[in-house]
Amino acid sequence: MKKLINIPERLDPYDTKINPAEKILHISRYEYAAKTIRKLQHNKKTTILDAACGLGYGSNILQNQTQFNVVGIDHSSSLVNYLIKKNKNRKIKFIKTDIKILPFPDQSIDYIVCFETIEHLKKTDGIKTIVEFRRVLKKNGLIIISSPNYILTRLIKKIFPKYNNPFHLYEYQPNELEELLKKNKLQIIESCGQYFFFPFIYIFPIFLFFFNFIFKPSKFFPLCLSHYFIITAKKNYIKI
Repeated sequence: MKKLINIPERLDPYDTKINPAEKILHISRYEYAAKTIRKLQHNKKTTILDAACGLGYGSNILQNQTQFNVVGIDHSSSLVNYLIKKNKNRKIKFIKTDIKILPFPDQSIDYIVCFETIEHLKKTDGIKTIVEFRRVLKKNGLIIISSPNYILTRLIKKIFPKYNNPFHLYEYQPNELEELLKKNKLQIIESCGQYFFFPFIYIFPIFLFFFNFIFKPSKFFPLCLSHYFIITAKKNYIKI
């Protein structure tokens, strides 16, 4: 398990050594997605795809809070093999696959949750991923996707040069990712910010007690001042 956690950008929010702010950031995203999905109509075969599931904590949150079937995918063989051995929930499956070439039939997935992943892809691969998401998504299905906000990260990098993340190959501005979704005939339902930027929380964790609400997704945060943003988009039944 230790080796898996040490894989770059594989975060375990339940690790006791992690900054409490990071825990809230990651867990609250999945709680937000689960809450969004619960509001809609479903049946026993409803399936959620956790695209780039990492250590699987998000897949478990989605399943526990919705009671629907969840498929977690990741490109790491060792990670997926570990998750398969560890998993005891029959409603969760883990599969090794390339996010750009999904092994699912057309219109077979009800909901796709993809958090903090698209920025790890080249721009061309990000486009391919959105096209593939639309292909497997059912009519009226939802994509709930997040990314760091390039408007803000660009500014932070200028102030704090060491902040640069070498694993982020292409970061999006909120309107840029919205346009990419729209080009693929996906209707924007909601856009919200997460982590209204307040750097002192990382330096002085005591601020977390007073400001933990700023780490949770909210429509009240200006997107341009949010470190991350989450977009919910719906598939309209239009062939492209």
